[in-house]
Amino acid sequence: MIDTAIITLPQNRFIVQDYSRFGTTKAEFLAVRGFRKYFNNPTAEQKRDGIYLPRLTLFKRGLTISLKIEFSIPKLLFGNNLDEVSDEDKEKVIKVLLQKVAEMKVMTTEKFIKEAEVSAFHPSKNIVLTNGYTASFAIKELAKINLNRKLDFSDTKFRNDGTSLQYYSASHSFVIYDKVSDLKQPKARAIDKEQTIQQLSLFNEIKDFKKHIEILRIEVRLSKKRKMNSVLEALGYNKNPSFETIIEKEMCQKIVQHYWQAMIADKNIFIFDMLSNPLRILQRTIKNDRKIKPKQAIYLTGLEILCKDKGVRELRQTIEIICKRNAWYSLSRDIAKINDYKKDLEPHGFVKDIEGTIKKFDAFRLSTHKLDE
Repeated sequence: MIDTAIITLPQNRFIVQDYSRFGTTKAEFLAVRGFRKYFNNPTAEQKRDGIYLPRLTLFKRGLTISLKIEFSIPKLLFGNNLDEVSDEDKEKVIKVLLQKVAEMKVMTTEKFIKEAEVSAFHPSKNIVLTNGYTASFAIKELAKINLNRKLDFSDTKFRNDGTSLQYYSASHSFVIYDKVSDLKQPKARAIDKEQTIQQLSLFNEIKDFKKHIEILRIEVRLSKKRKMNSVLEALGYNKNPSFETIIEKEMCQKIVQHYWQAMIADKNIFIFDMLSNPLRILQRTIKNDRKIKPKQAIYLTGLEILCKDKGVRELRQTIEIICKRNAWYSLSRDIAKINDYKKDLEPHGFVKDIEGTIKKFDAFRLSTHKLDE
């Protein structure tokens, strides 16, 4: 449902009991007149012992003091972020976070944690793939899409082994990756850069399952407050949410659904259609537009086949060798026409798995799948 969250407490809502945890003294901290920040992060020893703690940053801006708390909600509860939290876990999340922060010698209250200002959070969903589909196959297919420029992503990262696909900018990102494969990746290659001891052991546990499990992970990372607020307002929520309001299934579900629709379903779903026979594609094109001219029907058929082959991005790169950028925009409008035929499509099963899971948005727990073997 939700993974990482970053919240902030103003100076009248927390007390630092031990400034040495932040690498300073109270007298030294109070004497600072400019801008400075101090860190209180989990030690290497605590990580080795499987103790998960949030990352704390104490800010001093002149006379203004604040505390930033960054953490993974499922790691806080379960020691891993493969298992997902649910609405029923909200009160427990608040209590455990309060306890963990106290262990780091910072005192606050449940009320202040609940009301804390949110500056970033990552709604997410684990998709269990069925019928023999693998996460790497799904990711390679999803990498073929035509990027929606309205979402304002500045770059794309795709690993050719099919383990991850990232569309990102400084303010937000849309990440799809093989969650099981990521558990065994070294830190430099992993999407999750802070694997816990418990999490690393999950890979061996999954290997011992009688029935192999493939998990596709979708994350929407709202990294900047302005972008977070614009997305929330677009979906009918108030801006500047408090911490307790983002631990909500419906909100996270709507955000993941919004990005899936905008990135994939609205303009690219035809790419995942299993129909590959050129003549049958031509017949379907004619069926959907009885007034279409033969030359245009053949052109759209060829365009669909090329998009499905290596993806829209590679097609664009090839076309732009011999034409100006404006010519591609004309082709994009024709690609949109192809996607309008989606009512007749027969998409790969992984698309049904994704859309069905997002529609239900039930919390994933690995133990449940182990029992279902």
